[in-house]
Amino acid sequence: MKEGLAKGSNAENAIAGFYKANDKDMKKFVFSLGLENVKTYKELTEEQVLRRLTEFYGECQKDAKGIARYTNLFWQNTEWRKSTFLKVNVDKKVGIVEFYRDKDFSGNYILRDQIELYRQP
Repeated sequence: MKEGLAKGSNAENAIAGFYKANDKDMKKFVFSLGLENVKTYKELTEEQVLRRLTEFYGECQKDAKGIARYTNLFWQNTEWRKSTFLKVNVDKKVGIVEFYRDKDFSGNYILRDQIELYRQP
C-alpha cells in the first residue's frame, strides 16, 4: 500500500493495489471481521473486500476508537488458531501489520510477516 501512496495514488487505488497483491490474506482478514453475511472467505467479492478495507483504513486513521473497534471485531469473529495473531500499529506517521505465529504451541511467537500499510513523510 505504501508503494501506491508513494507513487501518488489516492488511498482507494493504493488499497486496491495492495489487495490484488495479497487477495487471499485480505479476504481472510475481512472475513474475520464478521461484517459480511458469508459462510467462508471464498464467498467474498472483490467489491466487498475493497469496501471493507477502505473503511478499515479510514477508521483506523481517525483515532484509537477505530483501531479498538476493528481489533474487537477481529477477535470476536476470527477462525484463526490461537497460535496466530496480528499486531496492527497505526499512528499518524506509519501503519504496519505484523503477523506472529506460535507454530509448535510453545508460547514462542515469531514474527512471520510484516506489511507496511503507509508511511507519512
